Amino acid sequence: MTVSMPHIKLYEHWESTWANVPKLAQFELGYKKEDVEWISIELLKGGNFDPKFLKVNPNGTLPALQVEGRNFVDSITSTRELIRLAPLPCPASGTFDVGLIEKVHEVGNIQGLSIDEAEHKEKSSGLLGHFFAERQVALENLIQMAPTEYQEFLTQKQAENQQMFDFYRGSPDSTAREAHYNQCRSAWNAVGALIRGPITDALKNTKGPFAAGEHPGEADFHVVTWLARTISNAGVSPNSPSSMAIPKLKERTGGDSYDPVIAKYWDAWIVRPSFKESNVD
Repeated sequence: MTVSMPHIKLYEHWESTWANVPKLAQFELGYKKEDVEWISIELLKGGNFDPKFLKVNPNGTLPALQVEGRNFVDSITSTRELIRLAPLPCPASGTFDVGLIEKVHEVGNIQGLSIDEAEHKEKSSGLLGHFFAERQVALENLIQMAPTEYQEFLTQKQAENQQMFDFYRGSPDSTAREAHYNQCRSAWNAVGALIRGPITDALKNTKGPFAAGEHPGEADFHVVTWLARTISNAGVSPNSPSSMAIPKLKERTGGDSYDPVIAKYWDAWIVRPSFKESNVD
C-alpha cells in the first residue's frame, strides 16, 4: 500500500545559514521539490519576529518545519524529521555524528563579525549594515503593534539588534572596534580548529568523501552548509573549487595548512545537484 506524503512546510530565507540544512537534506533524501512547501520569511523586514511566525517558532529563528500540526524549530530537529519521512534512506547516524553536529553549531555563523577596519567599512555600507538598519525599524514597528505576550521578547531582540546597528551604522570608538575585531579573530581561530580537528578526523575515518561514507548523511548536511557559509564569510563564492576556497580559508584561520580530505570533501559537494538546487551559500 502506498503511503501518501504528509503536508510539509519549511519556513526559510535564502540568507539564512541553518535553513539551508533541511533544504539540502530534502534533495539528498529523494523528496521532490513540490513535496515540501517553502515559505520565505523576510528576515530584512523582521518577518521572523512577526507574532504570526512566533506562533510557529517562539524562538524567532529559521528554519522551522511544520508537519501535520507538529512544529520543529531548528535545523537539527527539522532535518531529522525529514530523514524520518524520507523517500530514500539516510546513512545511520552514530554518537560521533551527533557530536560533530553539535560542534558545528557551537562555532556557528560569524557573518556578523568584522576582522579589521577594511571589513568593517565594507560591511557597514553593504548588505549587513542595511540588514541591521532595516531590522531595527521593523522591530520598533512590531513592538508597537504586537500583543502584550510578545513585548518582552521583542524588546530584548531590539536591544540586541541595536548593538549591531550601532557598530555598523553608528560611530563606535577605537576601543569598541578593536574589541570587536579581536572577537572576530578568535571566532576565525575556532573555525580553523574545528576544520583541522573534528571535521578532518571525521573525514579521515570514513570510506568515502563524506563523513557518512560514500553518501552524505545527517552530519554532512550540517557540516557542508556551515562550511559553505564560512567560505562565503572568507570572501569566496561558495561554488568555487577548493583550489580557490581553501587558500582563502587557510588565510582567515591562522595560516596553518588543511588536510587534503577537506579539499576533497568540498569538491565532492559543489558538483552535487542537491548543492545547486538548494542554493547553499
